[in-house]
Amino acid sequence: MTTVSSMVISRKFLIFHIFHEENLAGFALVRHDPFEESVIDMGQFFVLGCLARKGVGKTAFRLCLDRHHGDWQIRVLPENKQALGFWRSCISENNPEDITEYESSYQGKAMKYFRFSVRK
Repeated sequence: MTTVSSMVISRKFLIFHIFHEENLAGFALVRHDPFEESVIDMGQFFVLGCLARKGVGKTAFRLCLDRHHGDWQIRVLPENKQALGFWRSCISENNPEDITEYESSYQGKAMKYFRFSVRK
């Protein structure tokens, strides 16, 4: 079973510890976008490689969404094809009708953005 627990690490960041079968399996770092406070930003997301393709990441992402409703964004380096596939799949499974995908720069690097909304 996959679970997440959260804790505030500063006024700006919330970290989700991802557990699988009671063992630490990864983390997600969530914040409000500094340029658009109303948008929830997935700053970092990591799951141990040994748990890849076992549903742990998708379940953890869904649990994060369940705890934070609103407008979300996720940034991915365009050359990271594995991450792009993961996020497209995760987001479409949770919000099939409300996804915007576009490219822009972030801190001087080209990024692929996913924007979507999560409602109660």
